[in-house]
Amino acid sequence: MQNDCDYWRQQQRKMFDYAELEQDIRIKKFFNDTADKPTFTYGDVDYFKNFFYNFEKPYHNALIFFVEIIEYNQFIKTLEQIKNNIGQCKKICIAVNKFIIYSDVACPDIEEDYDQALINTIKKCFLNYKLHEYTTYDKDLRGDQFNFASPCTQIYMTNENY
Repeated sequence: MQNDCDYWRQQQRKMFDYAELEQDIRIKKFFNDTADKPTFTYGDVDYFKNFFYNFEKPYHNALIFFVEIIEYNQFIKTLEQIKNNIGQCKKICIAVNKFIIYSDVACPDIEEDYDQALINTIKKCFLNYKLHEYTTYDKDLRGDQFNFASPCTQIYMTNENY
């Protein structure tokens, strides 16, 4: 039985003659030199099950996907639980479908730029990590290209004290 995320990834890949999606290539490139190291995974990571194969503790890597609807405070709690579970790992990629986080209350002190607000929220949860890079959707796409095929904001962080 194929889950919804697998189905949509295949639909996206179909648009590009089944080529690997840029979002997946970026993740593999980030972890390429440590793919054999112990890796914590969370969320929609089935696509990477053959890329990562060592899931023992202590973790060296963490790949975390949020693609299910989640309330903002629960999102923070989940990040905190993950942080406590992974300990001090070297590399983290957190990919978040930016359209699934909601809040029942207004946050007047949050940035207007949604991507920056999301990145800053995650950085606050992982204070010992340095933001390596992040990607959002391509604002320069025009014409026949489907801009929201990958609505995930990808945050890549490294722990220099590992």
